[in-house]
Amino acid sequence: MTDNLTAQEYQNAQPDKHCTKYQAALEALKAAQDKYRQATPQEIITLLAPCLMLCAPSGMQEAERTAWYKAAIMTISDIPLQILRRACEQARRTCDHPAKIVPFICNFEPDAIRWVKDELRYAKARVDNFHAPRIAKHEPEYMTPEDLAALKAELTQSLKTKEGMN
Repeated sequence: MTDNLTAQEYQNAQPDKHCTKYQAALEALKAAQDKYRQATPQEIITLLAPCLMLCAPSGMQEAERTAWYKAAIMTISDIPLQILRRACEQARRTCDHPAKIVPFICNFEPDAIRWVKDELRYAKARVDNFHAPRIAKHEPEYMTPEDLAALKAELTQSLKTKEGMN
């Protein structure tokens, strides 16, 4: 643990809070990336093969299957693996033609896909913007009772002067 400490932290024998918050943001990003990782092409083929086997026409040749897999991989490669697994499971139960599988998967739980992408984007932004300059926070200025009384007297005098002019 001492290898990761700055000289000041090592001297004080306590990690800097700023440093530990950054580490926490990095760990959260890594955890989100691991949890919501995209499927590899081989994983996509493994998940799609049962779907295609159940509904492919008997005349679908190997070259046609290969072309179908390539098109499917290009289309659904950005869907997180855990959602893709659920989508393929449902596609096996509902799709009755190869042309329906990929559109079904693309439209499966769009809110979940959007939420996952937003979570990943948020975690990445927290890390990327951690050291970015912040807008300074200003404490509100409060008036003392004496200042308030002086302002009241000044405004009263100003109003009396204006009334006398009219």
